[in-house]
Amino acid sequence: MVLTPTHMLSSTVLSEHEQQRLTEVLVHSEPLQAFLRANLTTQPRRYESQVLKELLCALENEKNPQAWISNPNLLVYLPVVIRFHDLPQMSPSDTRYITAEIMSYSALKSRNWNSLFYPLFLAILTFVFLIAIGLFITPIFGEIYRDFSLRLPMPTELLVGFSNLLIRKPILVPLVTLSVLLLFTSGIYGFNFVLRHLQQFAVIGFWVAGSRRNVEDMTKWLAVLTELLHLDFPLEKALPIAAVASHSIHLELVSRTLAMDLRQVREGTKPKVDATITAALPATVMTALFGNHPTSTTLLRQIVTANHIRIQERQGTFGGLLGPITTIVMGLIVGFTIVALFLPLISMLRGLSF
Repeated sequence: MVLTPTHMLSSTVLSEHEQQRLTEVLVHSEPLQAFLRANLTTQPRRYESQVLKELLCALENEKNPQAWISNPNLLVYLPVVIRFHDLPQMSPSDTRYITAEIMSYSALKSRNWNSLFYPLFLAILTFVFLIAIGLFITPIFGEIYRDFSLRLPMPTELLVGFSNLLIRKPILVPLVTLSVLLLFTSGIYGFNFVLRHLQQFAVIGFWVAGSRRNVEDMTKWLAVLTELLHLDFPLEKALPIAAVASHSIHLELVSRTLAMDLRQVREGTKPKVDATITAALPATVMTALFGNHPTSTTLLRQIVTANHIRIQERQGTFGGLLGPITTIVMGLIVGFTIVALFLPLISMLRGLSF
């Protein structure tokens, strides 16, 4: 199923009541600011320190609710700000959860690089092996084959040609190395980019549904949605705001379409919400929002907490497969090189046996 809303909502404008509720939270954020300063004194890791400083700077200098809901980089922290506003009613477990949630955003970039370390190491190791083969081993085999006037098969011709090119123009070694690394990393990010932008299609959506990145997007969306509902925002207003925080085209389309349907149902122009829209979101979330009981922010917060646990235990869709895929590709390249080197020798030995 592909969701194509007939009308894309513009930037959300808050009502006077919604402005007041959010302003109260932002103006009275001193406990959270003190909490952030205290954590900065513990000398956290670089990414954690950067996140803490950015959030602290935003709380000190930006009190406009409209700026917070229109900026995805600020909006993802809004659940933390709202939860901390209820500090007297929070349990120690809530405080620990908020600490972990703040730090989880700082780990996103480092986790992405960590997932690339092993595949990049394999790629570099294999490429160094190929360069060494081309500079020192292939020329020896090439001379032997020329002395015997052997007709080289196409794989060997390619390998010998590559070796001769490296010997004549050694400047190509760093250039080719850099090009291969850039192509490798850009291919990884390009593949993920395509998956994220095409996941509204059922086949692609099924492929990425359980990935860590998708769970992260869903968690950001649900966390913002939950806390806006806690501030008495109507669901049709909270949905498109939460979609901004998710950084997900799929969730943005679903949220805006669902908000439009809810508005039409409330105005009486539509009997009920389209089931194909609600089917695009997790059943637990839909039960919490549209079950036979009032919407419970407590239940939604429990789902958010469960998703945070899933994120810590789950690798990305492509990240988890990247190591094995890289191993297979590099094995094929090394295998091709070895076969290309020895194929004429095998043919020569077979000819001598007759």
